Amino acid sequence: MGMAEYPSKQLCDEMLARAARLSLNGTGTTSPNPRVGAVVAVGSTILSEGWHERYGEQHAEVHALNQLHSIPAEAVLYVTLEPCNHSGKQPPCTHRIVQSGIQTVVAGMADPNPTVRGGGIDFLLTHGVRAFIHHGAATDTITRINRAYIKTVTTGMPYIVVKIAQSSNGIMAPLERSPISITGVEAQTEVHRLRAEFDAVMVGMGTVIADNPRLNVRYVQGRDPARIVVSSVQGLPSDSYLYQTRSVYPTYEVITTFTTADRSHFIDQLKALTLNGITGILCEPGPGLAAWLFALDLVDELHLHTAPVRIESGRSSNIPFDRFTRYSSQQAGADTIEILLRNGH
Repeated sequence: MGMAEYPSKQLCDEMLARAARLSLNGTGTTSPNPRVGAVVAVGSTILSEGWHERYGEQHAEVHALNQLHSIPAEAVLYVTLEPCNHSGKQPPCTHRIVQSGIQTVVAGMADPNPTVRGGGIDFLLTHGVRAFIHHGAATDTITRINRAYIKTVTTGMPYIVVKIAQSSNGIMAPLERSPISITGVEAQTEVHRLRAEFDAVMVGMGTVIADNPRLNVRYVQGRDPARIVVSSVQGLPSDSYLYQTRSVYPTYEVITTFTTADRSHFIDQLKALTLNGITGILCEPGPGLAAWLFALDLVDELHLHTAPVRIESGRSSNIPFDRFTRYSSQQAGADTIEILLRNGH
């Protein structure tokens, strides 16, 4: 039997959607690498599957190919991201693909890294492999899964998600602040899922002092993120949980004057965090830090958790809604969770 026919658009969509779901198995363990999934199939029959399990370990394509003793000429490799053509902690995936004898490769998106973009497809084509990028039904999902990786390799900045819990009348915190939960357990579980997904959780010093948070993952399974504290002064309170566990979990302090004149210095500190493998940050701010991030226009994505309760007096969230577009809305128990993306994303 000869080389496979070009797979149909529908088949590409189905297989890349499956590969995208597989890539989620690498959540919390692959950063600063992207999450990638791969499927080897003949028609709609799946021969093997793989995903990038952990940073420094074999990539998704190799994971899938290594499960096969022989590969039919009709087989197609579907992978969510263009195969790499450079050596890092692993040899180039393109070399392993050529060595395997597979003759058709479909990638869900080009590698966004400007230094390597297109190199994987070009190498495969040069070595007789039919390879192309398929833009289809799974494209948005694949892009969203790797939004932090994309932001970091294209701008040098981490992707910043801000989570705000508010009352039905837009109050984030009562005037006399105390550790209270505005939203219910279902919405709080979603926050812990996000903590497990992102590389770090960021709060302000006011939150550390008022709430003494742990910032770990409790309601779901997953690894605990690094912690970032934004403050105008150096040093964590010695009686805080974050201080007492700083040798267990990576803990960073970002110092700022909270003035617009300090914007470039603040951004430089955020960029420096990417050198420690932090590509995505979940910020759980109080009103002050939230206002600061909005003022600097650094919020890529907003998760707005609204509870069906009123707080008569307190600090408002003051969200600049005109900068964002609603991406999704869902119920979490009695609460509503809206996801908004910065315009242009």
